[in-house]
Amino acid sequence: MRHRIASPDSLHSRGLIRLRLYKARERQRLIDPADLEVTYFAVDPETKPVFEHDRVMVWVSDPDHCRVERRDRGRDLHLVESGTNVLPRARGLGILRAPGVDYRWVRSLNWRWGAGEYLDRDQVEAIVDRALDMEPWAVPGGRLASCICPT
Repeated sequence: MRHRIASPDSLHSRGLIRLRLYKARERQRLIDPADLEVTYFAVDPETKPVFEHDRVMVWVSDPDHCRVERRDRGRDLHLVESGTNVLPRARGLGILRAPGVDYRWVRSLNWRWGAGEYLDRDQVEAIVDRALDMEPWAVPGGRLASCICPT
């Protein structure tokens, strides 16, 4: 028997919240809004948890902090408050409870480091420029070896 994962729109219409655990044996589950607070604060940040509700994703990054993202019309956005995108963990719970409020969404950078984190494009370009200056992959005779780049 095949299991279908419900689309985000159908989850929203049923009021369910999806929890994804990127570093745990149990990879995802659906949470009833009545159980959200208990589950949200009980989840271990080491499992890289992400709560999804109405196109809003809350990444719990450590015991006290979270990052909030949204996917809207093909654009990745992140929430900025008080000049930062690292928010108190309790704030993430409030946003999950009211995902439709008009928050201050900012377009996210294209360079992803990992779950809920980004690299600054200028930093990446500076590192690449420095690597090109050093030419560590050049070999005698002018032939180039394959570049093994970290992903």
